[in-house]
Amino acid sequence: MKRITLFYALVCTVWNISAQSHKDIASVDSLATRVKRFGTGLPQEKVYLHIDNTCYFVGDTIWYKAYVTRSDKGRLTDLSKIMYVELLTPDGYLVERQQLKMEDGTAHGAFTLTDSLYAGYYELRAYTRWMLNFGRHEHPHSKYTEDMFYNKQMAKDFFRDYDKLYSRVFPVFDHPKESGRYPKDMTLRPMRRYYKARKGKPEIDLRFYPEGGHLIEGTDGHVVFEINDEEGKHLDAELSIIDSDGKEITRTRILNRGRGVFTLTDMKPNEEYKARLHYQGYDYEVKLPKVEKEGYALHVERKDSVLRMIIQGATESKEELGIQIQCNGVSKAVRKLSPRNNGKDTVDVYWASLPTGVNQITLFNAEGRIYADRLFFVNHHDYDQPLINVEGIKQEYAPFEPIELRMKLLRHQDADISLAIRDHATDETTYDNGTMLTEMLLASEIKGFVENPGWYFEADDSLHRQALDLLMMVQGWRRHDWKMMAGLEHTQFEFLPEKIQTLCGSVHQTYSLLEETNYYDSVYIAIFDTTASIYTTTPDYHKIAAMGIKDIAPALAKVLTLQDLYGPLIKKMKKEVNVSASFIQDRDIVDVSQTTQKGKFYMPSAVVSDNYVLFLSASDSTKSEKYKKRIERKGFMDEQAYPEFYIKLDPFFPVFPKPYSYYQDAAFEEKFVLPKIRKQSQWQSQLQ
Repeated sequence: MKRITLFYALVCTVWNISAQSHKDIASVDSLATRVKRFGTGLPQEKVYLHIDNTCYFVGDTIWYKAYVTRSDKGRLTDLSKIMYVELLTPDGYLVERQQLKMEDGTAHGAFTLTDSLYAGYYELRAYTRWMLNFGRHEHPHSKYTEDMFYNKQMAKDFFRDYDKLYSRVFPVFDHPKESGRYPKDMTLRPMRRYYKARKGKPEIDLRFYPEGGHLIEGTDGHVVFEINDEEGKHLDAELSIIDSDGKEITRTRILNRGRGVFTLTDMKPNEEYKARLHYQGYDYEVKLPKVEKEGYALHVERKDSVLRMIIQGATESKEELGIQIQCNGVSKAVRKLSPRNNGKDTVDVYWASLPTGVNQITLFNAEGRIYADRLFFVNHHDYDQPLINVEGIKQEYAPFEPIELRMKLLRHQDADISLAIRDHATDETTYDNGTMLTEMLLASEIKGFVENPGWYFEADDSLHRQALDLLMMVQGWRRHDWKMMAGLEHTQFEFLPEKIQTLCGSVHQTYSLLEETNYYDSVYIAIFDTTASIYTTTPDYHKIAAMGIKDIAPALAKVLTLQDLYGPLIKKMKKEVNVSASFIQDRDIVDVSQTTQKGKFYMPSAVVSDNYVLFLSASDSTKSEKYKKRIERKGFMDEQAYPEFYIKLDPFFPVFPKPYSYYQDAAFEEKFVLPKIRKQSQWQSQLQ
């Protein structure tokens, strides 16, 4: 048996970006400078997985190669060296999570679709630990469920969710019954939920997105809308916009993928606009966002060689404004507007000075208030030319025939390449058909799922440009949070770029917790110095009270939750301890130890693959090694031994799967690519 012992000092810390100090006088220039420094100093990472097929059968192997880039340079990352790839079932259950080592921003692996799995639409999800610092939010849940955790921090960690992680959904069909024949049958699970079509008036989802974010009194507002059915399928309909008096202001119709646009001119104060439409024999009426009395409206358009930004609006006091344009979190242009309180300004920026991809405009004042923001797409056709030339491809190949190809790089001396060869007869076209180009330039920068993203790059005509601009305004999630980058909001980076495999967590003093007790048995509670019946949550008291049992005070019943009973017992450590981790694989043992800082540890783990056993223990750092060995040996042999310390590993893996949108698991339709597209002028008319 081989045993290796290593000791590491804790040198990593949690990064905090706090709100501006009083010494730092806020101004348009200072805020723009902070954003610029943040974008280059703390870049984000993006992931793309190149998989070897468009669909699979139960029993197949999914081969993939992963590429991770850094946002500020658009090159393979040199920040993280570890990434995670997960395979999820159609029901959202985790099949397997793989931890991969990246030498140069790339990694590769494989998942086996074992016979124990079933047909359906599966999902690949990939991320680095550094990516989990961004786009975080709290997963929707009932406050009642938080009582199931020992303290609020544990609940907060569990319900942490993320706006955007790499995701790829693909179909998996039944295992072929005959060799050489691959019918695309998908037998759904017997317990799968089927939703019956709603009878009567169908529900629709009509949403409005004012350009810049707001409708401002006295300005001209451009409003984009999207209409879907209750399942998320795009609808084709005609809308009539009316004012408070019921007068029709304008009429418009769908332009592309359930989306369209209309203009409201010289909006009146306290005006309430509504949209009316007729769908499947039913009439609908939906309110538009309210017209605001104060603020600024932003309109963006391309005029020949410049990007023109038109700002109009009013505020009660004159103030200096700033406009900042960034791409991939990197500042590309900053313009200042002189102090003003009303009127109209125009700002031009040379189109050629902006990089290809999703660009973000932010209109703000010296206090950091964002009046308007907007996404727009720039395409200089940098990536239209092929980077590699492939020769030797034949039209047909016999079964098991060797394939010989000749490949030549055209614009670079070296490159990372992944090549997938598959049978074209089993190809399956889906709406989730993005490439590295569409993922890195488009889909990773906006909210939600982008169906058939390659269509936006098929041509650079007015039709495709308008459809792409509608997409920017409807799915305009901000990967790069301007307020966070400007230091206006407190931000804590819990995860550093992971260079090697690590273990992180905290150590707590172990107190004698409550004995195992049946419901309604009396126990002594030290923190209240009284004897009472056990109730886990407040609602339990009301249930008991309804049964006629009223021998416990409501006030006491209210506090007897898991957090109240156990939370006060889990206190911060008064002194530092040594944490030891033993990795056992076959007959090899690797011991790693570290002294905590403020009760926390962050230590490199042994480099192991396949299955292994991990033991974690903590001991008083002031005690001798002989004492520690005696305590460890006693605890190992005594099954009733009570540990002196409690070790908690910090969870960081995403817990919640995202529900599929309608087009992620829908059958592909060719007509979807180019639905009934009409010129806006044909359908939109301004009525007097």
